[in-house]
Amino acid sequence: MKILKFIGIGVLGLIALFLIIPLFLPSTSNVVRSTTVAVPVDSAFNYLSDFNQFKQWSPWQGIDPAMTTSIEGSGIGSKYSWKGNDEVGSGSMTMVGMEKNKYVDIKLVFISPWQSTAATKWSVEPAETGSKVSWAMSQEMPYLMRYMGLMMDGMLGKDFDKGLSNVKNKLEKK
Repeated sequence: MKILKFIGIGVLGLIALFLIIPLFLPSTSNVVRSTTVAVPVDSAFNYLSDFNQFKQWSPWQGIDPAMTTSIEGSGIGSKYSWKGNDEVGSGSMTMVGMEKNKYVDIKLVFISPWQSTAATKWSVEPAETGSKVSWAMSQEMPYLMRYMGLMMDGMLGKDFDKGLSNVKNKLEKK
């Protein structure tokens, strides 16, 4: 009987620990990657700020070649939507702000495989050999999802690196 009581207290302790730890975890998940591209800032900015170019450098396009996409408008307020298999899911990106030759702010909305919203920024700045191009994403993590927030950099970082490598390859071949 004592062993069952000990096991019960242990299980309750683990559950309490599981519920308490998120209090001490970051409430925001951030992923940031950068590369240098041997083109002028305006060329890099114009490429990044045009959703029509996104399919050429998206790291997810090759995962689901049957993915459907649509683009509405251009500039601030334009929207890129996609619907793909379970691995790429579905959602949309809306340009919510930009400063010419500096950055593009995007509201990213995931519909499936789970619902969430994130802020994404593509930025460009002068570099010694051309332009430094950065891709950043910031997302508020609900209480228990903070555990997942610890893994976001590892999960998305390689995709951001691949996308930036694609940007570099496309722009430097033009």
